Amino acid sequence: MPLSMRLSFFLVALLLLSPEFATSAEDSDSNSPSTFSEEEQLPIDAPPVEKDDIVLDMSMESEEETSQEDSETIQVIGERPLSAASDQTIRNKDFMTFPRRSASDLLRFVPGLHITQHTGGAKAHQIFLRGFDAEHGQDVAAYLDGIPLNETSHVHGIGYLDLHFIIPEGIQKIWVITGPYDARFGNFATAGVIDFKPYIERGDNYSVAVGGGSNYFAEGIGQIYQNWHSMDTYMVAEFDRTDGYTNPGQFQAGRGMLHHRFRLGDFGELRLLYAGYAARSEAADILPKQWIDQKTVSRFDSLDDSNRVDVDRHLLGLTLDWKHKNVNGRVQGYYNFKDTRIFSNYTFFYFHPERGDQLEQSDKRHYAGLNSYVRWVADLGEMDFSTQAGVNLRSDWVNQTQANTEDRERFNVMNHYEFNETAVGVYLDERMKLASWVRVILGVRYDAIIYKGDGTQDRYGEFDIVTNTTPFYDDDPANLDTHAWAISPKASVVFQPLTPWHIFLNFGRGFVSSYARQLAWEEDTTMPVVTAAEIGTRLKLWQGRLNLATTAWWAEKEAETIFDSEFGMTIPKGRSRRMGGEFEGRISPLEWLYLGTDLYYTRAYFVDTGKRITNMAEWLMTNTVAIHHPEGFKATVRGRFLGPRTHDMGFHSDAYYLVDLQMGYEFEPFEITLSIENLFDTVWYDSVYAYPSRPVQNGETLEGLHVTPGMPTTARLRFEARF
Repeated sequence: MPLSMRLSFFLVALLLLSPEFATSAEDSDSNSPSTFSEEEQLPIDAPPVEKDDIVLDMSMESEEETSQEDSETIQVIGERPLSAASDQTIRNKDFMTFPRRSASDLLRFVPGLHITQHTGGAKAHQIFLRGFDAEHGQDVAAYLDGIPLNETSHVHGIGYLDLHFIIPEGIQKIWVITGPYDARFGNFATAGVIDFKPYIERGDNYSVAVGGGSNYFAEGIGQIYQNWHSMDTYMVAEFDRTDGYTNPGQFQAGRGMLHHRFRLGDFGELRLLYAGYAARSEAADILPKQWIDQKTVSRFDSLDDSNRVDVDRHLLGLTLDWKHKNVNGRVQGYYNFKDTRIFSNYTFFYFHPERGDQLEQSDKRHYAGLNSYVRWVADLGEMDFSTQAGVNLRSDWVNQTQANTEDRERFNVMNHYEFNETAVGVYLDERMKLASWVRVILGVRYDAIIYKGDGTQDRYGEFDIVTNTTPFYDDDPANLDTHAWAISPKASVVFQPLTPWHIFLNFGRGFVSSYARQLAWEEDTTMPVVTAAEIGTRLKLWQGRLNLATTAWWAEKEAETIFDSEFGMTIPKGRSRRMGGEFEGRISPLEWLYLGTDLYYTRAYFVDTGKRITNMAEWLMTNTVAIHHPEGFKATVRGRFLGPRTHDMGFHSDAYYLVDLQMGYEFEPFEITLSIENLFDTVWYDSVYAYPSRPVQNGETLEGLHVTPGMPTTARLRFEARF
C-alpha cells in the first residue's frame, strides 16, 4: 500500500478514536479480559493460525487456567484469521448470556438468521437467511464437528436440516460464515455455513440439571467429563417433554452425545463422536387466519388433530487431525442413520373433499462419507502461504414415500423412490499473506453427484389437444440414472490498514443439488448456481470491548425453486436476486455488562417478474442487554424484531417485536435460572402462508393467510448442580 494511503487511513482513525481505545496486536476478539492456553481446536478445515487474529472458546473452565476465585474463566485459545465481515466464532458473551435451551436457541445465534416452526417440535425449522427462503435447509450448510447434517433430496425438502438432536449444553462454540465464499464447503453453502463444535473438555467432573415450566414442561440433563491421562471423555444426556401451547402439541424427546479424544502426542489426536436422538411430537399445524379473526377457532386449536412427526437418528464420526512440521491434515469418516415420518395437513379438504388432504412424508436413509485434506504452510518472512487441497465423499441410500392419508392411514401412494445419491467434491484453497496489511484467498472446487435408483410417481402428462384432456398416470414407473456437476470459483481480499480494522472484499459461486425424484423426469447435468459478492468491514476497539461490523452484499440464483409439499415436487420460479446491508454492534462498558444490536435489511425478488420472494421480511433486528456480575447474578433481556412480510395472492403479515428474559443466580456449585419467552405476551404468528383451502368437509373454499401461532408467554425454571 502506498505510504500516503496508509497515512490517510491512520489520520482517519485518529479522528475516530481516542488513544485509550486503540488495540494492540495482542488484543482479544472477546468482550472481556481473557486468558490464553496453548492450542485451539479450530473450525472445520480452518486456515493456519496467524499471530494477529483471535478465535474464542466458550468452555467454562480449563485445568491450567481455572482458579478457586474464578471458576468460570473464559478462555481465548489460539487465533484464527477472518475471511469476511460475517465470518466469526460466536463470542463468549453472546453465547453465555443468550438462552440456549434448544436447537431453536442455537440457530438464533447466527447473525441475520430467522427461523419458523410448524407441524410440531420434531420437524426441522424453516430457515430464512440473507433473502433465501432456505425451506428446511437447502441454502444453509450445517455441520457437527465437520460432519455434514443436511439431508440431500429429502422427502420434505432439499437439504433438510434437522438440528433437534443437538444438546445445547454440549456445544462449546459455533462457527458462522455467510455467503458462498469458501472453497472448503460445497453443497448448500450458498446463504451460509454453520459448524457446531461439541465439547471435549469440561472443568467440572459432572453436573445434573432438572427443570420445569409452562405447559407441563419437564427436563432432565446430565453431563460427565473425565480425563484419562492421554484421553478425554465428555458425555451428555437429556430428556424433555411438554404438552405444548397448542392443542394438540405434545412433544417428548431423548438425546445423548459422547465425545472421546485420544491424544497422540506431537502427531495429533483422534476423536470419536456419537449422537443419538428419538422424538415424538403432535401438532396443531396451520389454521386459516380468517377463522381466527372471526373467533371461529382459537389460534391454539387445530382442524386436524392427527398430525404428528416422529424422528430417530444415530450419528457416528471418527476424526484424525495430524501434523508434521509445516504440514497438517485431517481424515474424517462418518455414518448417519435417520428415519423421519411427517404427517401434515395444510389445505384440509381442498383436494380430497371426502377424506381430507393429510399428507404422509416418510424418509429413511443411511449416509456415510469421508472428509480429508492436507495443508502446507510456507513462511517467507513478512509473507506466508497456506495451500490446502481436500476431498469430500458422501453416499446416501434413501427410501422415501409420499402418500395421501386419513388419520395417518394411507389411501393413495403419491410417489415412492429408492435411490442412491453419491457426491464427490475436490477443492483447492490458497491463502496468501502478502504483507502485514493484506491477505488474499483464492479457491476453486468441483462437485459431481451421481444418482441411481427407481420408483413410482403419480403425475399429469401434457395436455392433449385431440382429446382436450390432461392424462393422469397413477404409479407411473421411473428410472433414475443420471448425474449433475458444478464448478465453484471463490476469491477474497482482506485489508488491515490498522490493527483493529479489517476491510473485506468477497466473491464466490455456490450451488444447491438437484432433487433426485425431479431428475427422474427432467434429466439435467448442471445444478442451480448462486453467485454472490460483498464488501464489509469489522472494527475492534477498547481491548476488544467494542466490536462494530457492516456489510453490503448481493446474490443471484439462476434457478429458484419452491417446494410444494402437497404435490411432492419443486416448482420452478426462474432467476432470483437478493441484496442487502447488515450492521452489528457489541459493547461491554463494564466487565459484567454487555450490550448488542444487529440490524439487517434484505430485498429479495424474482428477476423475471419483479415480485418479492414470499415470506421474506425486509427488516430484521435483535437487541440484547446482558449482565453477568462477578457476585453470581446473571440476567439477559433480548428483543427480536421481524418486519412485515409479503405473501402470495397479494397478502401481507404484520411486523412484531418479541422480548425474552433470562435471569439466574450462581452460588457454587449450584445455579438456578428463570427463563421467560415472550415476556409481554405479544400476539404473533410464527409461520405465515397464503393459499386456498377447504376447512370443512365438502364445504366452501376460502383464500387467505394460513398461520401457525407464535409462542405465548412461557416460563421455565431450571436448577443445576456441578461437582
